[in-house]
Amino acid sequence: MYSMRAEHGRVCALLFLLALLTTACADTASIDAAGELERARRAWAGNWHAVWQIEWHNAPLHGPVVAEMWHSADGRLRVETLEAPVATLNGLMRTDDGTQAWLYDTRQRQTSYGTRVQLRIPLVDDLLDAMGWTLMQDFQATVIAANDWTIESGAAVALELIADTGERVTLWVNRETGLPAGLMLHSSPWGQARCVTRTLDRRTYMDDALFTQDLIPEL
Repeated sequence: MYSMRAEHGRVCALLFLLALLTTACADTASIDAAGELERARRAWAGNWHAVWQIEWHNAPLHGPVVAEMWHSADGRLRVETLEAPVATLNGLMRTDDGTQAWLYDTRQRQTSYGTRVQLRIPLVDDLLDAMGWTLMQDFQATVIAANDWTIESGAAVALELIADTGERVTLWVNRETGLPAGLMLHSSPWGQARCVTRTLDRRTYMDDALFTQDLIPEL
């Protein structure tokens, strides 16, 4: 009797696993990879807010750096570093109104003025540049996983992107918002990097004050 019950249990478990695999394959097959990549392009260009954890394995500074970002559809950007492996990158606040940028160091209580390029934040701007490069390339996109909850910010579709040159990128696209939720680089222009979102959301309205000097404390 025991052996029959055990065998029945094994059969039920096998059938359950088979059903899960069948559902996962069907879900993946039903997703338009090119459409998801286009969703990510449109969402990235719009209004969004996110917290990114950034690691660059072959860079002088490996990370992780955790940064909170606000981006407006007209290209304005605000960045605040929340965690960093070195003190000089902790507590940085950079705002960019599209013409001029301000960088405030909360540790030193010092403000610098210039352009976004001049006030570059290591790893943070590397991520922004790499994401821009990824979304501009003519990649062949393939879905490799769907409803992947390993991304802290929520369910995402994992896309494998392959260029004619052989460059490969893995891009996670948030199922709800279409925003890029993760980026894994293993290509010659960028080296080895792993960047994932802790939180992210699209916004219909962005407060103009986010992108001015108004939110930088007075010295």
